[in-house]
Amino acid sequence: MVQRDKTFFSGVFVTGDQNSHSVVDQFSRVPSNLTWSEVAYPDDINAPIYHGESLQCLRRYAINGQELIGEIAANSPSHLGSEARPTVNWTIAPSVIDACLYASAILAGHHSKRLSLPSRFDKIVFGRLPDPGEVCRVHCRLMEETPNGLSLEFALRGQNGDLLLSAEGYHLAWLGLSEASAVPSSTTT
Repeated sequence: MVQRDKTFFSGVFVTGDQNSHSVVDQFSRVPSNLTWSEVAYPDDINAPIYHGESLQCLRRYAINGQELIGEIAANSPSHLGSEARPTVNWTIAPSVIDACLYASAILAGHHSKRLSLPSRFDKIVFGRLPDPGEVCRVHCRLMEETPNGLSLEFALRGQNGDLLLSAEGYHLAWLGLSEASAVPSSTTT
């Protein structure tokens, strides 16, 4: 994995106020008849996919066909570094983004009974940072399945409906494991 001058990723970063939030606009309503499940993060650090306590922000979710709606309790970006680390100019909340990716993995696992990891993004739109403790809502949708994985789109909204993050063309790659027991678990409420 470590090679001199190897390109690990590339991208184009466009800044400015662009109102092309097609994914966000599609995810504005939540059906009232959902069955919610609590997220049960694996507590075994040797599990195929492990998330430390600072990354365990996804609280509950509901799957409705090809879509998942999840609730995320945002924490401060300093939880991943230290309280002494300045976060004044941060534009993303890594633990909240990770919770969106985890929600996407739950939807992918529910759909295919396979484990997956992020592969690439076609487009990400960043909105504002969530406030620590803010309850946010992620809405994920399956788009296409391939032999190597699948693609999704998702949008994250703040408690007041503001855009926090959206992703189009979020691609997941299948891991070699195909055991249903390795897929992220939950308890239904």
